[in-house]
Amino acid sequence: MKILYVEDNYSVLKEILPEIFGNIVSPEESERLKEIIADDYYSEKEIKELFKDSPYLTVEYDFLDALKLIESEDVGQYDYFVLDRDLGTKEKGLTPDDIRKSYPFFSDREFDYIRNNGAYGREGDYLLKRLHVKLNDKLRSKVFFLSAFPSKDISSQNEILRDIVGTGIFTKENYIDKLDKVGKKRLKDILNPEDEDSQIYKKWGRVLAYYDKSEIGPDARRSIVEALKVNALVGSRDQSYTDTIYLYDRLITEIKKYYEKLFGSVIQKQNAALYKFKEEKGFWDLDWNEQVKLENDWYTTAIIPRNIIEVSRVIRKCRNACEHNDVPDVNVDMSGLTVLVCAYALLEITRFWQDNNMDEKKPDSAKPADTAAADTTGE
Repeated sequence: MKILYVEDNYSVLKEILPEIFGNIVSPEESERLKEIIADDYYSEKEIKELFKDSPYLTVEYDFLDALKLIESEDVGQYDYFVLDRDLGTKEKGLTPDDIRKSYPFFSDREFDYIRNNGAYGREGDYLLKRLHVKLNDKLRSKVFFLSAFPSKDISSQNEILRDIVGTGIFTKENYIDKLDKVGKKRLKDILNPEDEDSQIYKKWGRVLAYYDKSEIGPDARRSIVEALKVNALVGSRDQSYTDTIYLYDRLITEIKKYYEKLFGSVIQKQNAALYKFKEEKGFWDLDWNEQVKLENDWYTTAIIPRNIIEVSRVIRKCRNACEHNDVPDVNVDMSGLTVLVCAYALLEITRFWQDNNMDEKKPDSAKPADTAAADTTGE
């Protein structure tokens, strides 16, 4: 689950974030948020920065930044949208040309509307209009206004709200007044389900956030969560052994795909470098103790440590096993634990990449691995 929250008022952010989103932020984010709230020198910018890598919450305080995000492909990763309506475009001096640099189709008439020259026009209304295009009939279950300008603003002169509300896709239930305690509690309950998925996101949130750096982010997060729940999923279904093995195979295949996309090539290059080093040193002619010492010495200067290489082999070997699970002569015994091992292996590799900024590094003297080197060192 991931939420986009758009609010331009720092005093409101300081109140609403703990009140409504407090249950979904990690303990580390919660402590940092307290520090920000306690310091008079901080502003909306620091709050946005705090949640920029969160897998479950994005905070935008600028209308143009929010519009860019909604118009981008990244909008697909969000399950809920909570919008303030008045985002201060007029006060910030934003012009139609400023907006058209990011969204060329924006008209002068729409600019008049969001500057409040239209009947009750607000910038958040325009964001709602764009989300309507993206979400269509899903709008009602995904988007909420949290505003000081509640549902009474709807009138026959408000062209955006009139057209959307008139379809029944967006109703007064989607409006929540910032002063309405009951409404805010209802919104909190919607956004904070006490289910297993939420607990997984809270536990692994920082690591899962790494996947959002690429286009596979939402899919990778969903696969990991499903894999971590695999035993419960199987236990709750009346399905055959074949269907169960198919589920295991699918999840391991997906995990392998994300591993290859994000980390495979760099790990393979280091494996190829080690293989070349072994050939140069006559590794296979040495006795076992000499082999162990030589390999240990090599790993002392390697960028990617041995434990991460070994964990990556788990994912590759499990996938190879899945490919042959229906061949009688292959001895394969898969279970939900196999899926869990792969899921935790991917999380561990991701944790290492994240902690060590591995996207900015390359293995020393590594060259693209050929098939033989990859098979010898990794499979």
